[in-house]
Amino acid sequence: MLIIYPSGDTISVIRPTGEISVQEVAKKDVPKDVPYLIIQESDLPEDKTFRSAWEADFTVSDGYGIGHTAWQIEKYEEVVFSNTQEITTKNTSLQYLLSEIEEVETYLGSFDLENLNDLDKETVEIQKTRLAALSIEKSRVQSEIENLTKEVQQRLDLTNQLQEQQ
Repeated sequence: MLIIYPSGDTISVIRPTGEISVQEVAKKDVPKDVPYLIIQESDLPEDKTFRSAWEADFTVSDGYGIGHTAWQIEKYEEVVFSNTQEITTKNTSLQYLLSEIEEVETYLGSFDLENLNDLDKETVEIQKTRLAALSIEKSRVQSEIENLTKEVQQRLDLTNQLQEQQ
């Protein structure tokens, strides 16, 4: 598949590499508000000698380019949206972990640690192990939230910089 678009008195051709979809390449690489067509390689004239005389009807186009900067802003905004949803999910998990930690701490606080029978000693040790595991998980989730938040801020900063350039 190829992308063609009018460029002055000629037709420009883009050969996508396949790293992203043809439609995404067209949105990104065709200048803003310029119509484009997605065609088969075989639709191009074989003789490239008179390339400046090529013609195409762009009145019924496959879309319009938005340009690289606007495309990059779109991609950053998609990451921000996705990461924001993930942060919300992780915050919910964090609240659950905090509730569990509080419950275990309250339970452990109900024991008279000076006068424990063997069964109570085993129960306390199990709960201490559970508390340690919950605390480790809490730290992991907090770290993930922090990293996602930093990435969101970086993407927002980059988006703002790009918007100022437009």
